[in-house]
Amino acid sequence: MTAVTTSTITTKDTGETVHGVTVLRHHRENFGYDWMDLISEHDWTVLGGWGCDGWDLGQWPYVMLATTQTSDEKGPLFGVATYTEGDVTCQYYRTQARQWDAITEHAFYWWKNGMADGPADRGNLRVGRHLGDEMPPVEIQQLLAAAAAGHDGHMVDEALR
Repeated sequence: MTAVTTSTITTKDTGETVHGVTVLRHHRENFGYDWMDLISEHDWTVLGGWGCDGWDLGQWPYVMLATTQTSDEKGPLFGVATYTEGDVTCQYYRTQARQWDAITEHAFYWWKNGMADGPADRGNLRVGRHLGDEMPPVEIQQLLAAAAAGHDGHMVDEALR
């Protein structure tokens, strides 16, 4: 069986049937890094961290989570796939908010079970405005100070959203 295929799926949040979607399957050949390379050719990206504070997401190359965004005639589709030592799950959602909820569920499962470092409870995780988290206003002076301190641009990315 191939690790990447085109298939008919049912969205997890709305129960819609969608045809011709890229779906990730089990990949028990080689290692997780090979899976990362393979799925990147099909517009999937493995996430290394989650939340505004960049908590670890998974335990590469054994446990990973990947996302994608595509669309059909009805609108956007947001995919989430997990890889655990070759076993792969793949789900699609109609909204990014539901995709983020799914990522958060996986993240907390992994953190709770010692598979990655993360916050002890959900109250310490900020992941997006749909959960009620609002970014404070950022002044240009703060951006310049962050750049001078050697931060790698994450503050700039968030401020420009």
